[in-house]
Amino acid sequence: MSSQKQSKMRAQLTPMENLLVGAVGGTLETTLQMPLLTLKFATQEGRPLPTRLPEWYRGLGIQAGTLAPITAFQVMVNGFMEKAVTGGKRNLSDFETIGCAMMAGGTSAT
Repeated sequence: MSSQKQSKMRAQLTPMENLLVGAVGGTLETTLQMPLLTLKFATQEGRPLPTRLPEWYRGLGIQAGTLAPITAFQVMVNGFMEKAVTGGKRNLSDFETIGCAMMAGGTSAT
């Protein structure tokens, strides 16, 4: 399977494309997880669970607005790291993929 994975090179995105992909991904992630977040918040605060669908998504804009830029930055840094490691001429190995992802995550934590 490893040879099949390496046979076709992945498309290299520009920094702006990486930012856009990260922002959309962060927003989508928050949107999909919002009912779970609402359940968590209501449980932690001892509030009753929402009874209508819009109530489950209360605060979505704030949540997405805080997460999307962080995810966008991580994806952009990951793209920079990929290009630095491979020169844009090959796919990353599994070990390199993990390393680049760790570096990208670490940069957003500082």
